[in-house]
Amino acid sequence: MSGTDLFTSVRGPGLIGTLLALIVVGGFSLLAVLVFDESLQGGGQEIESVIEADAKHIEELEGRVAVMREEVERTTKFREIEASIASEGIRRDLLVRRREQLEEEVAAARGRLCDLEDSFSDYRQSYRESARASMVGRKMDQLTTSDGKTYTHVEITKVDPVRMQIRHEDGITGVPLELLSDDFRDYLQLDGAEKEERLAREADARAARSQRADQRDALKRIKDLKDGLAQLKRDRDEARRVAARAEDAIPQLQLAIREKKQELAAEEAKKKTGGISNAPQVRSQLQQLEEKLRLAGLRGPEYHQKIAELEKQIGALELQLQSEEDAAREKEFEG
Repeated sequence: MSGTDLFTSVRGPGLIGTLLALIVVGGFSLLAVLVFDESLQGGGQEIESVIEADAKHIEELEGRVAVMREEVERTTKFREIEASIASEGIRRDLLVRRREQLEEEVAAARGRLCDLEDSFSDYRQSYRESARASMVGRKMDQLTTSDGKTYTHVEITKVDPVRMQIRHEDGITGVPLELLSDDFRDYLQLDGAEKEERLAREADARAARSQRADQRDALKRIKDLKDGLAQLKRDRDEARRVAARAEDAIPQLQLAIREKKQELAAEEAKKKTGGISNAPQVRSQLQQLEEKLRLAGLRGPEYHQKIAELEKQIGALELQLQSEEDAAREKEFEG
C-alpha cells in the first residue's frame, strides 16, 4: 500500500482517513456524554467550564487533523513532483531518441545530396566534353572575339577547357574560351575550376619539360667536359712521352757526337796523309747530330711547360665537372 493509500483508495477512506473520522466521532460522543452525564461533568463543575475544556480538546483535535492534512498535502505534492520528474525523464529520453533519429536522417540526407551533386557534376563534365568534341571540325566564314579580333575561313581543330584551337586564313591560333561569344560560352558551359585544373596541368607539364631539357643540357655539358678532360689527359700523357724521349735521346746523341767527332778526326788525318777522306760527309753528319742535340735540349723544357699548362687546364675542368655533377644530382633530388 503506498503513502497515498493511507488516506484514500478506490475502495473508500484509507487507514489514516478512517482513524481521523473515528477521532472526530469519538470527540463529539465524548462531548455529548460530558454534556448530558452529570457524573462526568466534573463532579459538580459548572457546565460552562466543562464546555470550555471540551472546546479546547476539540480545538487540539482539529489542530492535529489540520497537521495531518498538511502532511497529506505535502505527501501528495511530493508524489506529484516525483511523477513530474519521471515524466520529464521519459520526455527527455524521447527527445534524445528523436534527436538521434533526426541526426541520422540529416546524415542520410547529406549523403544523398553528395551523391546527387556528384552525379550532377559527372553529368556536367560529360556534357562539356561532348560539347567540345562536337565542335571539332566545324567551319565558319568568320569568327570575331570579344577583344575585337576577327578571323576568316575558320576551322576548329581542337577545343579544351582553356582555349579553342583554330586554323584560319592567316595561320593557326589558340583563342581563349572566355573571348568567344555568349552563344559559344553557353554551349560549352565553361567551368572555372576545370580551367584552373587544366592550366595547372599545363604548367606542371611545362615545368617537367623544362626540367628534362635542363637535365639534357646538364648531361651534355657533363659529357663535353668529360670528353675535353679526356683529351687534355691524352695530350698531357703524349707530352710526357715526348719529353721523356727527348730526355732519353740526349745521352745517346752526346755519345753519337763524340763518336762522330772521333770519326771526323780520323777522316781528316787520312786527308793529310793523302788518302781518301770522307771528312765532309762525316762533318755534315756531326752537324746534324749536334742540331738534334740542341733541339732535344730545347724540347724537354718546352714540353715540361706544356705539361704544366695541361695539368692546370685539367684541374680547372675537373672542378667544373664536379660542380656540374653536383648541380645535376641536386636537381634530380628536387625532382
